[in-house]
Amino acid sequence: MDTERIQVIPQGYENLACSYAKPAAWKTADIPPQQFDNEDPYFFLPLVAAVSHDGAGAFTVGARPAYPDGTLIEWLQHLAAHDNIAVDNPSLFEADGMRGILFDGRQPGDGADFLMRNLYIEDGGVLYAIAGMALESYFEAIEPWLTAMTTSFRPGHISGPTVALD
Repeated sequence: MDTERIQVIPQGYENLACSYAKPAAWKTADIPPQQFDNEDPYFFLPLVAAVSHDGAGAFTVGARPAYPDGTLIEWLQHLAAHDNIAVDNPSLFEADGMRGILFDGRQPGDGADFLMRNLYIEDGGVLYAIAGMALESYFEAIEPWLTAMTTSFRPGHISGPTVALD
């Protein structure tokens, strides 16, 4: 897989700097500076948006402060239910001093479902939602790319987890 390591430093949120491996043919989108919405418990500040060369696949990263109570799996279940995402095959993900839950998701769309390879990581009090997704009809063809991108994500500074997994 021909990839390049992309460093992201969000304007005004430099503490949320991160990196990931982007396939050479994928395009990144500029994300305008945004304010974090403290009133919305489902709001994730967008950090990364990338699309496949044909637009059929997408990769996104969002971040928010960790919730004051609960576990990572409880947060995942609550957020997935809110976004109508069916969660399958959750498994422990560990790399470089961080840990999270890697899972497959299915989200109904208008006329077609989206399949996902997602990762939720809590590191140093920040919850990251990393998502690789494609239409169901296209997912199998790009699943290796989505998995590679999702599992390549790293915060700029890894502090370690502060909440229990389950």
